Amino acid sequence: MKPLGWLLLGGGLLALAFDRPALGSGNEDGSSSSRDVRFLREQYALLQSLPPARQQQLRNLDADLHALDKETQDRLRKVLDNYNWWLAHLLEKDRKRVTDAATAHERLKIVEELKEREWIETLPKIYRDKYAKSNQVERIHDIKVWREEQRERHEEWLFVHHNWEEIKNDRFPSEFQAPDFRPQIEVFVANLEPQLPKVERERLRNSRKLLAEEGTWFRYLAAVVDLADRFPLLPGPQDGPRYFDNLPKSIKEALEKEKAFSKKKNLPKDLNSTQRWPEFAIAVTEYARMHRITLSEPLGPINKAAMPLDVQVFVDKTLEPTLKRLERSEKGEKADQAKLDLERLRKAEGKWPDYPRAIMEIAKSHKIPVPGWTLPGKPELWDRFRTKPQRKN
Repeated sequence: MKPLGWLLLGGGLLALAFDRPALGSGNEDGSSSSRDVRFLREQYALLQSLPPARQQQLRNLDADLHALDKETQDRLRKVLDNYNWWLAHLLEKDRKRVTDAATAHERLKIVEELKEREWIETLPKIYRDKYAKSNQVERIHDIKVWREEQRERHEEWLFVHHNWEEIKNDRFPSEFQAPDFRPQIEVFVANLEPQLPKVERERLRNSRKLLAEEGTWFRYLAAVVDLADRFPLLPGPQDGPRYFDNLPKSIKEALEKEKAFSKKKNLPKDLNSTQRWPEFAIAVTEYARMHRITLSEPLGPINKAAMPLDVQVFVDKTLEPTLKRLERSEKGEKADQAKLDLERLRKAEGKWPDYPRAIMEIAKSHKIPVPGWTLPGKPELWDRFRTKPQRKN
């Protein structure tokens, strides 16, 4: 059994020894002290009053606890103290459910149920009312969403707490003060903004407005890095079709000829879930491939010459030379991967969104920033502005 399970089992066994859970001391103020002889005598007498099998269970618990390292012991003792305090302050009927549980596993399930009920009672009234009116399936979903919201708020609070001095003073970080660094940020933001959903685009604009009016650098960069992590860019034109009516006439006609498409009054779900660039155009392209519809033209750049100038230069001067150098100079897995990446670039040419996607993914795997299309500088430079660490792919 895991240590936590043993502790809860132990707590339950101790509770069974009393008419009420032990509060931790024989002192009037409730404080606990190993030097309190009276308290130790009381505890020993209670242990002796238990059946022999349960006494042995507690001795095993004590042995298991002392076999752990000191840090783990201290942590689990704190868990036991918190559990015992919580148990002591339960309503009598709830405490009896816990102490009368037949097994440790059953006791844990009851504890989880009671703790969840307590947590629900701390929620805003609008959430509590919704919970009361929901069925079991809806409650499971809502609890998952609400716990995630609570976790995110906690992470945001930690972020503000750890960075309060910089947030309060809104200093432009010294690492970012190289002459060409700020212009790189501005180019990236100019490419990011058109590819954001409407709400997030407004958030970015508000952050930029505050920056101009109040010099709130830290908060602005935190907003930029959050949006960059959530909405990775795809190099290409800054705008393109966002709705069916924006598509070229030949592409609309090709889609409308497809039987399943023409029978529906509304757009298929695959194409109706997004209205932003380039997500809508990607959805159209993938829908066409899935239904073997030939599009008369690609909806984005399919080769180096069609890419934005900064990406063309990057591929010519940085990405391809780096991969070729690795293929020649490295051995084993690194050389093999460089060869595969060069082959992937070659095969992706002539296809969209495959070609720009290949550039971005290969550059990311080799930790090479794409000027204007990824955050400038080393990725770890931006960690201080993240409310939570960036997840690895």
